Amino acid sequence: MRILAEEYITFLNLEPQVCENLLPNEISIIGVTLLIVSSLSWSILDTLRKKIGTDISAASTAGGICLLQVPFLLLFTPTDQLTFQSSYFLFGIGSVFLNVVAGYLFIRSLQLSPLSKTIPFLSFTPVFTAFFGYIFLDENLPMFGLLGIALVVLGALYLGSSEKIRSFDRGSSLMVCVALIWSITPVLDKRAVAASTTLFHTLILAIGIAGAFGIVAALQDKKLTAFPVAIGKQWKLFVIAGILNLVAVYTQFESFQYFPISYVEACKRALGIILAFLLGTFFFSEKVTLKGAIAGLVMIIGTALILFSK
Repeated sequence: MRILAEEYITFLNLEPQVCENLLPNEISIIGVTLLIVSSLSWSILDTLRKKIGTDISAASTAGGICLLQVPFLLLFTPTDQLTFQSSYFLFGIGSVFLNVVAGYLFIRSLQLSPLSKTIPFLSFTPVFTAFFGYIFLDENLPMFGLLGIALVVLGALYLGSSEKIRSFDRGSSLMVCVALIWSITPVLDKRAVAASTTLFHTLILAIGIAGAFGIVAALQDKKLTAFPVAIGKQWKLFVIAGILNLVAVYTQFESFQYFPISYVEACKRALGIILAFLLGTFFFSEKVTLKGAIAGLVMIIGTALILFSK
């Protein structure tokens, strides 16, 4: 589509400066679509991970979902997409390592606390990502973006506090750690994709994360067959979750071409909060309080300001 836009601009004989302003608008619909698909996929995947994690270990849950992405990636990835530069290894391996740590903590958080109590804390991710994006990728946020960050923090703090004592429970605390780690990985992922291809990096992540969690699961259960046995118990859910994870990761990486990483994370969290409350209520019989609804609304407004600020 970009090629068509460039040909159209050439036909109109516009100045180069005008071309630079027009091209993002021509392709913005693709970026928005990628953002929406990625956000919805992540949100539904959060619910599936909680469902799977109620019966098996966190390591088997996170690793099994990644493992089932591999066959699809190997089947549909063209050979010319399996390319990379030498600089890829630093960013790619770093992303694998941090995603393993975050994936384990994420499942543990969902095992300890309800969706409506934990998922909103991922709204810290665009806050941290805005900082790391500014430091390492030279991505700046305007005043409305900073205001959005403040609302996200206030809403999350309010939601995580108890009625009597202003403190986080264990599941919420773990999710804040996940948010911090997942704010660093987009920086690494964006650099990794730039040094390779989206499909190649997605494949390396799936293999690396699945392998690491397979080892952890075997050590925990002291059985080499612990991983496949765990997957076999809920293989249908694992297949669905694997496909969703693949779609979520791929569309997220592709959206980095159109938006700053902090904007991508903000959109993910806004939809994630809404669906976490809805899915938690309908599928896990979790009670949504007035306090939770108010805090969620504040964080949604904050992430919207981040997303739509110019």
